[in-house]
Amino acid sequence: MSTDGGVTFAAAASDYAWVLYGGDTTTGALNQIDAADNEITLNQVTNGLGNSAVQTYNARILIMNAFGRSMYPCIMGSTSNVGNTNLQTFAFISGTYKFVSNINAIRFLMLAGNISSGDFTLYGIR
Repeated sequence: MSTDGGVTFAAAASDYAWVLYGGDTTTGALNQIDAADNEITLNQVTNGLGNSAVQTYNARILIMNAFGRSMYPCIMGSTSNVGNTNLQTFAFISGTYKFVSNINAIRFLMLAGNISSGDFTLYGIR
């Protein structure tokens, strides 16, 4: 998340906290948490995103308290995807930027590689 229009993004080792509850068609439930991280994870670590025709990633993410007047900015969301292991996975996600701040930019990064195609739709305040 950024407070300067995307010139810089918070990425220190303890800027964010997150929890992910999910599962896949092989191992069942898979929970992951981190109370001090440099990111908010949006996908199960064990079933990473892939790039073949049948591998997809779908997410709905809600950004709350973006103006951070007295509360931490937070996200919550859900995902459904077929990852690089070709397993159907799902996740429910909650994360927070651990500073009371007005955020005015957000970015999505891959651990490796790039987003080569897809649709992003943003609804809300301009």
